[in-house]
Amino acid sequence: MSGRWAIASSLAVVIGLGLASPAAAAADTVTLNASRTALEFGQSTTLSGAIEPAAGGQTVDIVDAAGPTTVLASTTTNGAGQYSVDMTPERNVDVRARWGAALSSPVALRVSPRLTAHLQNVRLFGDALVSGRLEPAHPGQQVQVALLRGDSVVVREDAALDGTNYEAELPVLRPGRYRARVTFHDADHQPAETQTEGRRVKTPPGLSQ
Repeated sequence: MSGRWAIASSLAVVIGLGLASPAAAAADTVTLNASRTALEFGQSTTLSGAIEPAAGGQTVDIVDAAGPTTVLASTTTNGAGQYSVDMTPERNVDVRARWGAALSSPVALRVSPRLTAHLQNVRLFGDALVSGRLEPAHPGQQVQVALLRGDSVVVREDAALDGTNYEAELPVLRPGRYRARVTFHDADHQPAETQTEGRRVKTPPGLSQ
């Protein structure tokens, strides 16, 4: 009788192990990588990864990590369970890959605005014109414009954005080599900065610097 109980117990253990192992190995996972994580506005990054267990034709969504119900891009896996999709974010965003109930680790994408600047009309005792564009548009916001003589800032001004365009007029009071530096900061993007080429203002005949 004791022998029968021993055999039954051994069979129960073997059957239990046989049922538990496949369940433990069947946990769904999805990975996520980005070809670049630092972007200028308008640039794209390639998001890629794989699912496990591998299967083709599976839908993988790229979602906002702060709100996984917000789908930013979608694609399907190939026969090896791999996927790839291009994405052009317009602002800073942390993303995850979602496959069914499985979520990847987050990947931080950081976007800098596209900022340009030009320096014109640099004349002694006149007003130098600094103008340019900021993309994406930030109507109602401002860029910070600084006029430098050599390495020293001689005047600063906040220039309002009209859509994507801005301009500022800054006084030139002494001879020297001038350039402009323009910066922009907001909560949705990385800080942006650009500088113009230098423009030399000569001392007029009969005047000393």
